[in-house]
Amino acid sequence: MYSSEVVLNLLKKIKYQGKNLINDDSVLDLLVQEEKIIIILDVDKFDTAAYEDVKSSIIKHLLASLKISADSLKIIFSKEKKIKKESIPSVKKVIVVTSGKGGVGKSTIAAGLAVALSKTMNVGLLDADVYGPSISHLFGIKQKPDMANNKINPILKTGVHLMSMGFLIDEEQPVIWRGPMLSKALFQMTHGVNWSFNDRELDVLIIDTPPGTGDIHLTLATKYLIDGVIFVTIPQLLAVKDTIKSIEMFIELGLPIIGIVENMSYFLESTGLKRDVFGKNKIKLAELEYLARIPLIESIAQAEYIDNNIFSLKDYFSKLAFAVKTFIEN
Repeated sequence: MYSSEVVLNLLKKIKYQGKNLINDDSVLDLLVQEEKIIIILDVDKFDTAAYEDVKSSIIKHLLASLKISADSLKIIFSKEKKIKKESIPSVKKVIVVTSGKGGVGKSTIAAGLAVALSKTMNVGLLDADVYGPSISHLFGIKQKPDMANNKINPILKTGVHLMSMGFLIDEEQPVIWRGPMLSKALFQMTHGVNWSFNDRELDVLIIDTPPGTGDIHLTLATKYLIDGVIFVTIPQLLAVKDTIKSIEMFIELGLPIIGIVENMSYFLESTGLKRDVFGKNKIKLAELEYLARIPLIESIAQAEYIDNNIFSLKDYFSKLAFAVKTFIEN
């Protein structure tokens, strides 16, 4: 992984009209993430005819020095100091639920949180995991959404307005898309959905992201107004370490962190006995608050649909919902 300092030093070697890009204040903003670099250049510093030459020089130099692909590099000519972030139409607050590793129950947590919040708020849940959408399956939804005014109406189930790529493609159909296509799909599911089709704005939209730190996360962090991020992990060493990487990325991007949910924290037997299946998590996660420690319960683990089985975890999700609601209202 390369740091911002490394990229800045490389940009110093690139000159325009005898001056390097850094000393000439030509670089307005620089975002360096594990798999993506975004460079914003001051449009007023360059002749229009020089745009492509400067862009080509940067691409050629960085690709050769960092051994990255062209898809990992984005160069923008702008008059704006920072990348403008936009709100999602008809949505008051946006909460991202993410994880460093797959298989930790992130989508189940996002779904349970949405259901719990819907008791007192108008809530939407967006499944942004384009490669492996699961919200449609968790809520047992087979039908396609309706259209109105050239927008998709979310499907209402268990008090939550739902949108997922799983509604639009066959269950067995693979999605083989790269960065630009993923960003377009995300835009379609945020701006192309009629979130206020019941004539009420959403109080909160929960976005269930793919695991890891990829294009979807970077697009959300740099282009959308996000009110808070929740991280889901299990108390297993490798999962926790990957969660730390994910936390560090979102902190670096300046997003507000709500806290952590430790899922499958322990196995709760029918007798009430607790067993630490993964052992005790002894790693402090950036001094962040644990919003909830949710047990592994057999009925949930074996359940096909969340809406029929979430009630056995109602108290845990109610506590989580209270913490999230308090955060976004303060």
